[in-house]
Amino acid sequence: MYPGGGAVSYLMPLGKHNWKPLPRLPDDYFEWLRTLDLRDPLARHMAAEVSSRAGRTASTAQPTTSETYTPVRMLGLADLVQ
Repeated sequence: MYPGGGAVSYLMPLGKHNWKPLPRLPDDYFEWLRTLDLRDPLARHMAAEVSSRAGRTASTAQPTTSETYTPVRMLGLADLVQ
């Protein structure tokens, strides 16, 4: 939990969905990202999101608007993909 009371999510640091929280990425884009050899911190947050998505049902797939998202510094693609 974030000190403000909301859940903390990692923001996509690059690409078509730049600055979008990982839980809000479209399934097809998310599945494509999983095929890449990602580096930390993106790899670590993707693994956590895989576990989170596995535990969700279709009716609860979108996070609530009360969530707070952590800012991330801009990273180049070379920083995130091996």
